Amino acid sequence: MKLWNAVLTISLVLMFALSPLAILAETPTAVRPALNAGSYWKYQGSNNGKPLYYADRLEGIEEVNGEKYYVVRQGSHQRYFTLDLGFAMRKNGRGDIINQVTPPIAYFQWPLRVGDRWEQRGVYHVINNSSERYDQEFRVLGYEKVRTRAGEFDAFKLSRKGT
Repeated sequence: MKLWNAVLTISLVLMFALSPLAILAETPTAVRPALNAGSYWKYQGSNNGKPLYYADRLEGIEEVNGEKYYVVRQGSHQRYFTLDLGFAMRKNGRGDIINQVTPPIAYFQWPLRVGDRWEQRGVYHVINNSSERYDQEFRVLGYEKVRTRAGEFDAFKLSRKGT
């Protein structure tokens, strides 16, 4: 009986001691996606309890002041994202910059892993020369199945809080 208790105790200790390693080995990660013209994504969120839904379609890549950006159409405007998918600026239909973020808002830090978090501070500039400082915190909350009309997908759940 004492031998059985010792074996059981050692087994439990090993199981609990090694389980974090097993969890880390199986933790899903997401690397930065490779996007091409025509790529699209849909996402949803909320702002003060009001649901928000977006669908973005990538028009292509454009170079501005020596930096490459993904260009996404939003009505008559174009939004510019870094190749890491950080929001950098928006232009109107004439091609004028109407707002710009310094540094670009880092919605993602690649690779994504559940439990990751990052903070960012910067300045949001508007065409009328006004600007606002912003302070944000991002978290990767979980990894879950999401059902859509197109099927079921594994997805990361992220949160963004701040000004």
